[in-house]
This record gives sequence, C-alpha cells and structure tokens, in this order.
Amino acid sequence: MSQNNTNDNDSPAKPDRTPRMVQGIRQISMAALQERIESQFLAENSPDLLLEAATDSARRDLIREAADYVMAVEAVVLTRPERNELLEKLYSNLFRFGPLDRYIADEAINEITINGADDLHIRRGAGAMEAIDTYFDDSDHLAKIVQRVLSTAGVQYSENTPFIEAGAMMLNRPIRLTVAAPPISPVLHVDIRLHPAKPFTLDDLIARGVLTQSAADTLQSALKNNRGMMIVGDVGVGKTTLLNALFENLPGHSAVVERSAELRVPPDMEKFSGADFAGQIKAALDLRPPWLVLDEIRLDEWAAMWAALSAQPRPNMLWTFRGATHPSRFRAAFSMAVRRAQPAIEQGLIVDALVEQLSVVAVLARRESALRLITLGEWVREGDSVVLKPFVL
Repeated sequence: MSQNNTNDNDSPAKPDRTPRMVQGIRQISMAALQERIESQFLAENSPDLLLEAATDSARRDLIREAADYVMAVEAVVLTRPERNELLEKLYSNLFRFGPLDRYIADEAINEITINGADDLHIRRGAGAMEAIDTYFDDSDHLAKIVQRVLSTAGVQYSENTPFIEAGAMMLNRPIRLTVAAPPISPVLHVDIRLHPAKPFTLDDLIARGVLTQSAADTLQSALKNNRGMMIVGDVGVGKTTLLNALFENLPGHSAVVERSAELRVPPDMEKFSGADFAGQIKAALDLRPPWLVLDEIRLDEWAAMWAALSAQPRPNMLWTFRGATHPSRFRAAFSMAVRRAQPAIEQGLIVDALVEQLSVVAVLARRESALRLITLGEWVREGDSVVLKPFVL
C-alpha cells in the first residue's frame, strides 16, 4: 500500500480566522468595526464625490471622517498603531485591492490568480505560479473588493453576467482582470495581468532577452514600410507589452481598439475600448485611420475580423491574436474564421488577406522560464496557400 509523502510545508498555512476584539459600548471585533466603517463610508460618499477625490490625501480624509464617526458612536478607543492599521486596511479595501496591494506594487510580479478567498498564486516574470500565504477574510470580502475594482471600469459581474474582462489602474499599473463567478465557476475566480507602471520600450525588451536587436530593427522597419503585422501567442506571453513598445513607430491619428484598458495609448491616437469589441472596431473604422491596432482579436470573432479586413479605404493593420503559435495551425484557424464570415469565399482571397494585410508574423511564447520571441517571419504565397518564411536575422 503506497503512502502519501506530501509535505504539508509545501503549501502556505491556512489563515488564522480568530477575531481580534476591541471594547466600546459593546465588544466588537476589528473585522466587524472595519465593515461598519466601510458601510458608513459608502453611505456617505456618492460615486461622483469619490471620483472628485482623486488624490491620496483627499481619499484618506474621507475615510478618516467615516472612521471617526463610527468609533465615536461605538465608543471605541484604539491605540495609535491599531488606528493606523485600521485606516490602512480601509484605504486598501476601498480604493485598492486589499491584501494584494503589496504584490501589485512589486514590478517583478506580472500575474495573480485567485481561486476563492484563500487560494492565491502569483507569477514572477515567466516563472512558475507560486502559492502565497496572503488571504482575503472570506468570500464576501473578496467579492466586495473585486466588484469595487470592476466598478472603476464601469462593469459588474452577476448571475446573468458571470464572466467579465476589464481593465483598471492599480498603484499606477495597468491591470487586466478576468473574472469568472458562479454559476460558471464554483468559487469566484480572478486572473489579474499586471503591466509595468512605465511601459517597456523595445530596448527594455532587448535587455530582458525577449527579442534581439536584429528582431527589433526588423519589426520597426516593417511598420515604417506600412507592412501589416500580427503578434501571436497564448495568454501572458507579452503580446500587449510588445504592442505597446511598437506604438512609437505608428503615425498619429491611428485607431487603437483594446478589449480592456491595458495599453498606454499615445495622446495623438484614437482609443476605443469596451465590452462591445465588434462595435468598437466599427467605430474605429469609421474614422478611416492610417493604422488599425487591435488588442486582442480572437479567431472566434470572425464577423468583426472580416469587417476590418474588408474595410474600404483599407487601413494598415497591427493586431494581436490569442491562439495557436504553430504557423500551420494558425493559418488553418484563420482560414476557418474567415469562412465563417464568408462561406463562399475563394481560398485565394484568404491568402491575399494574410499576405497583403497581416504579412509580418511575430510569435511569442514561454520558453525555459522566460518570455521569448520565438518566430519572426512573413507569409509567402505557395500555390493556393501560404507558408511562414522566417526572416534572416
């Protein structure tokens, strides 16, 4: 009979749920006091007032006012360290991401995964996911914070809309939240993609080994010569990061459509974002931009994809795709997507779309615990089909 050799020390210890109590008119736990103050704060402050309180000091003043009122009503007296700790937790819960703030502040961390209140993991760079010994108080605590963060993007999850993708700013970092809630997930599941506070340049990506100087020169040359480009890769391999680094090679008045607010779009470009991705693409095309940037289009969004490819006048294209990184598989998936939009289309027109509008291909992937540009090439006609021919770098 085999024995279970799992080492309990391999996983973080579960949180201590023993309540901390303080004395006032009645005995009350610190958690209950915090919840009481948060409720008072939200009752006192309308969304418009909270938007006006844009500075750190203004927000903290509002929190202190609510905290002082509740503690006076409850006759609670805290020591200075206890009060400071309480105010910091209130600020973190009401305006940030609660217990995750220290991880969001760490620029080395680029991904956080939450599976319920006490199953949290982080990723540093291209490394493996690591369990962390940080927890939310309970599922309600997690839900409240997620909903507050989502509210800054103007969205909320519910039983009718249990899946949400949205962008937000947290501690001066663009973040992307993918939320799956009941009934499609047994617990509240959140994936957080974290981008650097200062966008990476191509030089930064070269220094980090993501791409070579020769590859960077080729990418820049392609864009300056109005060659359409696709950046392909799975989740979390740096597609948006590379896209952001390429903006300086595009002309002003280009149109940028993003699924969530992750990109640092230059002020001279037109930015579109929102849940209606297809509608945002149409609005962008109506401007007749010199370049149409899409982050990220998926091959199951065939109608929006074909509308962009067949637009007149035809803009230059710079798109990111989430999907297969093997050229033949991607080509097949792309062809099937176009045929869903145009069932009777000739194969030659699909080839034309790849060769003429999305001719340059940059493929990103995770290799040996690092993010890498693994393929850089161009689509070349071969009869009625196309093959990806790598550039000589």
